[in-house]
Amino acid sequence: MHALAGGLGGLAGAAFSGDGFRYPPALHVALPPQHFPSADARDRFYTARADETRAYFDPDIRGQRSVCGAGEFGCEQVISAMEAARDGELAQLEALRTAAVID
Repeated sequence: MHALAGGLGGLAGAAFSGDGFRYPPALHVALPPQHFPSADARDRFYTARADETRAYFDPDIRGQRSVCGAGEFGCEQVISAMEAARDGELAQLEALRTAAVID
């Protein structure tokens, strides 16, 4: 929209407003319940979220491993960063699970 205004100012406005980016058509966010009726219900919820996290990260990690040769420093750094991102998400889920209120 800003780019249609023309000129350098219009292009700058487009760049800063995000007009130049493509965004996914939908965003899905899993909000944890404030209370769980039982520890089993809590654990089922967070186990499912952890499984989703692994399903998101692990195929890319496996793919990266398959194209890397043994001992390639750059590849090892990329894989470590991907694993750290996955493990960070899993740690956040565990912290939420631990703090969840059971009625």
